[in-house]
Amino acid sequence: MTNVPRESIVHTDTIVLRGLTRADAVVSVNGVLVDVDSAGAFTATVILRAAPNLIEIVASDFKGNKVSAILTIIYIP
Repeated sequence: MTNVPRESIVHTDTIVLRGLTRADAVVSVNGVLVDVDSAGAFTATVILRAAPNLIEIVASDFKGNKVSAILTIIYIP
């Protein structure tokens, strides 16, 4: 998650986040668990409100390692 833009402006009320992590990681987006496939890829659909939206992505493994990112997505209808 090192090359993720931290702030974006969009004109649609739904975005799809895609990422790549370790295949054994547990990933959540705003506290909701998302599936991680055998290659470590994950996808999450987020519904936005017409305002700044904070989106927290957390990836962790069973050894206690954790990586997180907070994105600000500004939805302008």
